[in-house]
Amino acid sequence: VHMKKIQEDLGFNGYKEILFFDDDHYNIRQTKTIGVHAHLVQRKTGMDLREVIIALNRYDKKIND
Repeated sequence: VHMKKIQEDLGFNGYKEILFFDDDHYNIRQTKTIGVHAHLVQRKTGMDLREVIIALNRYDKKIND
């Protein structure tokens, strides 16, 4: 439900344009089922530039393969 609202509010053309970060495996699995690119962030280290770069590289590889 949250992803649909976010998609509509931001005007994305589907969920494949969304890159989602979370530290909960359940949320990652759920968002992936609807086509969102989801990246698991480790709770101990949290979100940092390294995580963003890793996620963006995976996103780029996925959409360009």
